[in-house]
Amino acid sequence: MQNTRPGVADGVCLCREFSAGLLVHAIDGMEPEHQDVSIGKPPGLTICIVLESARCIALSSGTPYELIRHFRQGRPLRKIIVAVEWDWLAQRHANCSASLQCINALRAQSTGYWEWPASPQLVGLGEQLLASTKAPPLIRHFQVESRALDILSDALLELDQQQAQPVTRGIERAHAYIERNLQNISSLEELARHVGMSVSSLQRQFKQTYRQTVVNYLRRRKLEMARAALSREDMSIGEAAYIAGYSHTSNFVTAYKRQFGHTPGAVGQHPTA
Repeated sequence: MQNTRPGVADGVCLCREFSAGLLVHAIDGMEPEHQDVSIGKPPGLTICIVLESARCIALSSGTPYELIRHFRQGRPLRKIIVAVEWDWLAQRHANCSASLQCINALRAQSTGYWEWPASPQLVGLGEQLLASTKAPPLIRHFQVESRALDILSDALLELDQQQAQPVTRGIERAHAYIERNLQNISSLEELARHVGMSVSSLQRQFKQTYRQTVVNYLRRRKLEMARAALSREDMSIGEAAYIAGYSHTSNFVTAYKRQFGHTPGAVGQHPTA
């Protein structure tokens, strides 16, 4: 199906409602221009698979809300969006108390945001849904709806697991990633992306678990790494500053003294350049 909607050019775009409450939006194309588009959303759950980065994003809201999409000219766009209203979801799980418990927990939140690496199975379902848009009209409807329901089921399973372990699972991943990549983390956005969390959730849950902010933890660990290097190696203070992520030696010395109560020079006799 060729695109006839504004915002995507030279590609495939399908936007269709199934069974009054299930909306499927599939895009494989190029954004033709810079524009911001406002989309009104009813209370419900939205699942988005970004195929080019193999990420899955879930948004939930208990009230109607407005979603702003930012289009940028020339940017490739390959993603699947499956959106359902709460009543639609609850009606189809009315006979399963465990499913209703998960749905009601998500529904009770005024707003919710989750992000995680999409499994190969979920990416495969997204690719199959895109391929289904090219099927003959007689079977296209059934194929697209079937894949959309599979995507929704897979995402709900992940959200149920995240609800059951809302803090430890993601924060343990974040802590382990920090320890493995201490010198290579350039921003909170990068860290959050790698562990499948939003920046706000990462900051809040990390502080709840470790009683300090992510930024303070990163700073302290880098300073500890620099101190260990100064004590073991014939290293200049300038080189130690680089290890700790400081471009100016004076800033490093100030931070080091604030953290450990003495200057880095007190660790041994080191040149300052």
